[in-house]
Amino acid sequence: MAYPDPCKNIFSKAISYLANVIPDFTDNCLINIIKYGEDFFASSETNYIRRIDPRTVETLEKVDYTKYASLNLATSHPHYDKVGNTYNMGTSIAEKGKTKYMFVKISNTKPD
Repeated sequence: MAYPDPCKNIFSKAISYLANVIPDFTDNCLINIIKYGEDFFASSETNYIRRIDPRTVETLEKVDYTKYASLNLATSHPHYDKVGNTYNMGTSIAEKGKTKYMFVKISNTKPD
């Protein structure tokens, strides 16, 4: 009679569980103000940013980077070029916990 290796089952279950768990980070955006196009956002180094009203500094909706780019973490200090495009760098937590560095360009979208 054959029995499965109990160590293999325990470890494979743990690895499967850990490989599919990516924490949901806080949305405590308290580090910087970022301008994307005509909009302003409060940011931190997570995948969440908060749109803000530049006149009243009232916080508006929470925006999740992962819906627009495959970033789980992003720097809170992006760079801008002469035409207003925004460049940022972040980390993508990929399959089986492997991380990749990602560079993102957000085009300046001025209304016509």
